[in-house]
Amino acid sequence: GKSVKGISHFLSTEEKPIGTRSVETHINNLRRKVSGNSKESIIEFVEESNKYQVVRNYYSSLYCKRGLKKP
Repeated sequence: GKSVKGISHFLSTEEKPIGTRSVETHINNLRRKVSGNSKESIIEFVEESNKYQVVRNYYSSLYCKRGLKKP
C-alpha cells in the first residue's frame, strides 16, 4: 500500500539511496514478468510463490533496522 516515493524512502539507506525512478522501473519489470497491471498482482504472485517467506523476512529485517536506527 506504499507509494513509489514511500517505497523509495523505505528502501534507501544513507550509504545507498534508492530513487523513485528505480522503484518505478522495478515495479514495471515485475508487472511485465507476472503479466499483471497492478501492485496487487505483484503481491499476489509473491504470496503464491515459494519466495514469499524470503521476501517477508527481508522486509521484516528492514523494519527492525529502521526502528533501531538513531534519528
